[in-house]
Amino acid sequence: MLGSDLPDAEVRALLNTLEPDESAAIGAADARGLPEKWGRVPRTFLRFTEDRSIPPALQDLMIREADGTTPHNPFRVRSLAAPHIGPRDVAVWGGRAGEGGTHVPLR
Repeated sequence: MLGSDLPDAEVRALLNTLEPDESAAIGAADARGLPEKWGRVPRTFLRFTEDRSIPPALQDLMIREADGTTPHNPFRVRSLAAPHIGPRDVAVWGGRAGEGGTHVPLR
């Protein structure tokens, strides 16, 4: 499903950019975030409405659970009509990376 709407050459280019984000030692110690330490930095959740890997309803649950853990610092949510890998066209972001989309209140 990852990149299923893209030509093969673009999927291969995308796959070449991926790196594992978990250390091999992830299971060696307690790696949970602590509410008193997590959430000090403002956060933005990019909610991709055409994601078939993590559907919007599951994204909404993840947002609610994270916001419930750190109610003093909720996510700023931006919804973009894009699949799981996100839009590759800068115009979709509103002309510049990190801008555009629409806010979806979840409360």
